[in-house]
Amino acid sequence: MKTILLAEDTEELRELMENALTNEGFKVIAAKNGMEALRLFKAFPEIMAVVTDLEMPMMNGIQLVKEIRDMDTLTPIIMWSGADDPKISGINFLPKSVGSKPVAKILANLFKEAA
Repeated sequence: MKTILLAEDTEELRELMENALTNEGFKVIAAKNGMEALRLFKAFPEIMAVVTDLEMPMMNGIQLVKEIRDMDTLTPIIMWSGADDPKISGINFLPKSVGSKPVAKILANLFKEAA
């Protein structure tokens, strides 16, 4: 089972995405903000991908991506946000309006490519 780190500050959306990814066969470790997500990323080496919101308290998604990339350049990252695409190289971006299924599909494809 592939482990995904999910960083989303809105509880309802975090639960929605967590349930959707779990139903697709992923193990999800969820964080309420970027600081918590960074702590969890460091604590759980089994994390194989990150799904993050852009706008979060304490540490936003751009800062989180930078911190993760300083430690690990290979872990796939998907930014799932209601804001505009920040156009970060090497990051998949999806607007929240597409729902959770495309996020799960991208993750599945990323893991297929890596296999």
